[in-house]
Amino acid sequence: MVTLLMRVLGVPSWAAWLIAIAVPLAMLGGALWWHGGQVETIKALARAEQAEVDRKAVVAAEARAARAQQQLIDTMRQTQTTINDEVTRALDHARDDIARHAGDDRLRWAEARADLGRASAAEAAAISAGQPGAVDAACRARGWVAFDAASTAAQAADSYAAQVNGWIDWWTRQEAAWPKDPQD
Repeated sequence: MVTLLMRVLGVPSWAAWLIAIAVPLAMLGGALWWHGGQVETIKALARAEQAEVDRKAVVAAEARAARAQQQLIDTMRQTQTTINDEVTRALDHARDDIARHAGDDRLRWAEARADLGRASAAEAAAISAGQPGAVDAACRARGWVAFDAASTAAQAADSYAAQVNGWIDWWTRQEAAWPKDPQD
């Protein structure tokens, strides 16, 4: 049919075949080019939509992470405050106990020194002498530490031991109260 039409128009047969093949190929190429442009436009729109969805998801995830982090900070801060308050109360209590104990020891020592010459056999002093200075001198003569120095050292040791025990108790409570894993 194309050949007949070309003969009527006076086109040579080889040109007719060339036109018959080239026109559909050109139309097919044009359709493919137009289709490719449509696909690229749709891809660009899809990328833009996905980028917006991803951006919103990232913003929401950042907000959740910030809230979780702040909640963890607040919890840890409250735990630290609680532990600090408990340790402070325990150390104050230990310090008061040490002060009362040291005060009792000082009173007893003052009474014993004032009463050195009147001690009964059941309450006899380790070194008998009439005056407190004589007791200290007798202690030093035997190579012993004077009682006042020994009493002061004992009080300092009691205070230090109570402080160390307070820190040990604080550390134990802190380990028990704080999570082992940051995710807990």
